[in-house]
Amino acid sequence: MQIKHQSVDITVSADQFSSIELACLHHLAQGHSVDELCLALSLTPEAALSAITSAEIRLGARNRLHAIIMAIRLGLIEDVPE
Repeated sequence: MQIKHQSVDITVSADQFSSIELACLHHLAQGHSVDELCLALSLTPEAALSAITSAEIRLGARNRLHAIIMAIRLGLIEDVPE
Protein backbone atom coordinates (compact mmCIF):
# COMPACT_ATOMS: atom_id res chain seq x y z
CA MET A 1 0.00 0.00 0.00
CA GLN A 2 1.18 3.56 -0.68
CA ILE A 3 0.76 6.58 1.53
CA LYS A 4 1.59 10.18 0.76
CA HIS A 5 3.84 11.50 3.52
CA GLN A 6 5.64 14.84 3.56
CA SER A 7 5.29 15.12 -0.23
CA VAL A 8 6.96 11.73 -0.70
CA ASP A 9 5.32 8.45 -1.67
CA ILE A 10 6.11 5.69 0.82
CA THR A 11 5.50 2.05 0.03
CA VAL A 12 5.74 -0.37 2.92
CA SER A 13 4.64 -3.91 3.58
CA ALA A 14 4.41 -6.01 6.71
CA ASP A 15 7.42 -8.09 5.67
CA GLN A 16 9.63 -5.02 6.15
CA PHE A 17 8.88 -5.09 9.90
CA SER A 18 9.81 -7.62 12.55
CA SER A 19 7.02 -9.42 14.33
CA ILE A 20 8.10 -7.64 17.53
CA GLU A 21 7.83 -4.21 15.88
CA LEU A 22 4.31 -4.96 14.67
CA ALA A 23 3.30 -6.47 18.01
CA CYS A 24 4.56 -3.39 19.85
CA LEU A 25 2.62 -1.07 17.52
CA HIS A 26 -0.47 -3.25 17.98
CA HIS A 27 -0.26 -3.07 21.77
CA LEU A 28 0.34 0.68 21.71
CA ALA A 29 -2.68 1.10 19.42
CA GLN A 30 -4.72 -0.78 22.05
CA GLY A 31 -3.73 1.86 24.61
CA HIS A 32 -1.20 -0.29 26.46
CA SER A 33 1.80 1.29 28.13
CA VAL A 34 5.33 0.19 27.32
CA ASP A 35 5.40 -1.66 30.65
CA GLU A 36 2.19 -3.51 29.76
CA LEU A 37 3.42 -4.52 26.33
CA CYS A 38 6.72 -5.67 27.88
CA LEU A 39 4.78 -8.03 30.14
CA ALA A 40 2.54 -9.23 27.31
CA LEU A 41 5.43 -9.84 24.91
CA SER A 42 8.09 -10.88 27.47
CA LEU A 43 10.37 -8.03 26.43
CA THR A 44 12.72 -5.81 28.38
CA PRO A 45 11.84 -2.11 28.28
CA GLU A 46 14.98 -1.49 26.24
CA ALA A 47 14.00 -4.10 23.64
CA ALA A 48 10.47 -2.72 23.42
CA LEU A 49 11.65 0.88 23.00
CA SER A 50 14.17 -0.24 20.40
CA ALA A 51 11.44 -2.03 18.41
CA ILE A 52 9.12 0.99 18.66
CA THR A 53 11.85 3.37 17.52
CA SER A 54 12.78 1.06 14.66
CA ALA A 55 9.15 0.90 13.50
CA GLU A 56 8.88 4.70 13.69
CA ILE A 57 11.98 5.06 11.52
CA ARG A 58 10.80 2.47 8.96
CA LEU A 59 7.48 4.28 8.69
CA GLY A 60 9.06 7.73 8.55
CA ALA A 61 6.85 8.72 11.47
CA ARG A 62 7.37 11.88 13.49
CA ASN A 63 6.44 10.25 16.80
CA ARG A 64 4.81 7.21 18.36
CA LEU A 65 1.23 8.31 17.70
CA HIS A 66 2.06 9.13 14.09
CA ALA A 67 3.59 5.63 13.71
CA ILE A 68 0.41 4.00 15.06
CA ILE A 69 -1.81 6.02 12.73
CA MET A 70 0.39 5.24 9.73
CA ALA A 71 0.49 1.52 10.61
CA ILE A 72 -3.32 1.42 10.82
CA ARG A 73 -3.76 3.31 7.54
CA LEU A 74 -1.29 1.01 5.81
CA GLY A 75 -3.07 -2.07 7.13
CA LEU A 76 -0.07 -3.22 9.14
CA ILE A 77 -2.13 -3.37 12.34
CA GLU A 78 -5.86 -3.44 12.99
CA ASP A 79 -7.63 -0.35 14.30
CA VAL A 80 -10.25 -2.19 16.36
CA PRO A 81 -9.65 -1.90 20.13
CA GLU A 82 -9.66 -5.18 22.05
